[in-house]
Amino acid sequence: MDFDAAASDIANVGKTFLVYMAPDELNGGILFTDDNEMRFGLIIIPDYAFGTEDMITQTYAEGIISLKEYLNNGGRVIASGKSGYLLEKWGIITAGTYDTSKLISSIDSD
Repeated sequence: MDFDAAASDIANVGKTFLVYMAPDELNGGILFTDDNEMRFGLIIIPDYAFGTEDMITQTYAEGIISLKEYLNNGGRVIASGKSGYLLEKWGIITAGTYDTSKLISSIDSD
């Protein structure tokens, strides 16, 4: 997808758009334009299944560095559900911020 062209089109008509970022795109530096301008005003990190943190961290290793740079330059992020734990694991929010003792789980169906 040509994100620069899409962003230009959106800016001209003043609409909001949503983009799904695959690991290779996030790891490839999609958060910034060639002029080092932030491409997005807000990033939403979705919930995930517990036990996959290490796989997610490994998959997005380069993207985590880019995400930290994005946030340090004034970018904003919403962490949905357990993704707050990822932000803590990645050193983006203070250790102990995410309280794993307050998890909601389904009743065992047995």
